[in-house]
Amino acid sequence: MNEPIFSPLDFYVNEGKARHEKNVDEYFAALKARANVNDAENKATVAKYNAKRAEIDGLENSVSGYKRLRAWSIFGIIIAWLIAITVAYHYIPQAALQAFVIAACLATAITGIVLICKHTSKKIKGFSQRIATEQTAADGYFLQAQKQAAPLNALFDDEDALKLFSKTLPFVSFDDYLNESRLADLQAYGYTPYIDVDETVTQTLSGELYGDPFVFERRLRYYMGEERYTGSKTISWTTTYRDSQGRTQTQTHTQTLYASVVKPKPFYRESAGLHYGNDAAPDLHFSRSGNHVERKSRSQIERMVRAGEKKIERLVEKAAKEGDDFTGVLNTEFDVLFNALDRDDELQFRQTFTPLAQESTLKLLLSKEGYGDDFSFVKNGKLNTISSDHALNGTFSTGVHHYISHDIAQAEENFKSFNNAFFKSLYFDFAPILAIPLYKEYAAVKNTRKSGRVSQHVLENLAYAFRMYLAPDNAQTLSILKTQTLREENGALLVGVTARAFDTEERVDYIRVHGGDGNWHDVPVYWTLYIPVQRKTVIRIVEKGNEVPADKPYLTEKSFTVYLENG
Repeated sequence: MNEPIFSPLDFYVNEGKARHEKNVDEYFAALKARANVNDAENKATVAKYNAKRAEIDGLENSVSGYKRLRAWSIFGIIIAWLIAITVAYHYIPQAALQAFVIAACLATAITGIVLICKHTSKKIKGFSQRIATEQTAADGYFLQAQKQAAPLNALFDDEDALKLFSKTLPFVSFDDYLNESRLADLQAYGYTPYIDVDETVTQTLSGELYGDPFVFERRLRYYMGEERYTGSKTISWTTTYRDSQGRTQTQTHTQTLYASVVKPKPFYRESAGLHYGNDAAPDLHFSRSGNHVERKSRSQIERMVRAGEKKIERLVEKAAKEGDDFTGVLNTEFDVLFNALDRDDELQFRQTFTPLAQESTLKLLLSKEGYGDDFSFVKNGKLNTISSDHALNGTFSTGVHHYISHDIAQAEENFKSFNNAFFKSLYFDFAPILAIPLYKEYAAVKNTRKSGRVSQHVLENLAYAFRMYLAPDNAQTLSILKTQTLREENGALLVGVTARAFDTEERVDYIRVHGGDGNWHDVPVYWTLYIPVQRKTVIRIVEKGNEVPADKPYLTEKSFTVYLENG
């Protein structure tokens, strides 16, 4: 299907969603046929494994129950013994008899504790032995199920989701990875590939829409801010006074004193979005933010529109006085809800948002079928940036870890649910672009997959995916990873990675606070000290399929395999 989509929402609801689900079903069926796996055998093995796991869980609950019984029984015996001692001291005046009763109670308590420990320990030991036996059997069933599912798991590929997306929408093509050639394409449209020293590009996905370049990217950034910590201390004091009959009385007062301190703290923020280059309306700039109008009632929207109309009228009057060309469009509901009122070229705005584009965009904003009005849209000349809540909550990673399972039925469910969700998420990030026919008119229509030198963005992607092996010792926060290409060696790329994070220490400050008793008191305020920590590591990046040393942890993603060169 290479024909343009004029109403992205209508296409998805009436055709696109079902078409993609059909493609996913057929693709998985073909994979399973190639794998020649036996569903019935795997189902039976998984059932046996699950039964063993349920039995183990029950045994572990029994062990926990007996441990609780032992603890509470010992606690009860000790309490009873203490009560007996108290009674003996208060109600048995003869010292000899008193000592005898206490000794007898102690002997009884010790005997009870010994019997309880003997009984429960025997039970716990028996259950533990059964757990070990059943775990061995469960492990056997699990390995058998893994072996049965292995031919299917081996056929999953990082590009499955991308192939399926392009099958449903052939005018979208994807690169194997974001390379320098694709970045150069995007830079021609105004994209800036700069990565700040305090941020990491954690995911990328690039390609072409109708032949024009795009890149999805997710970034993690840290910045230093301040956190306010609060502490408290309760004080009491006594005052005397004379009552109405002249007698001296006392009164106890209590007061809770509060204090706070402000200390430095690192904060982390993620961003995710689509950058798309197109020659349409090259002089137009505007920005709009999502307002989730799809969550509002019709009456609330109508009130918004009425209030927005007045704002637009004021802007038109102001523009007339200052000689600007701002004028509202006829479809005031679109103009108010899309809210791109900072636009700087009225002619090109109307060329971009024709009545058809306005109608299609308005449907996206108001509908609950997709994600509604959860996206921002910034047009900076030829560069268009779409950022959405659903992109921030989703993923651009298509690794096989989304699918793999020892359970063939679970692998099928994983494959279908992930690919349908992935299609929906990406589709509705493209949707604000697809709603504008002008972009199709200016499309380059090349549909060429770019190859070239791996970009710095991808090196950070790979390092971030491998982050559990690269984080500094004692890191208690997220890590910002920066990479530096060291050299190429025997077809591999050696990359230095610097990981920066923070360790933490709990501290306390005592703040002097004046109380109602007339005295100063030290109020403790507990706070966290964040200490910068850093680790430098070297990773080796090879093309997927190359051998990896058996003693090295590794990860495969984006056509590459990454493993530690040194620690």
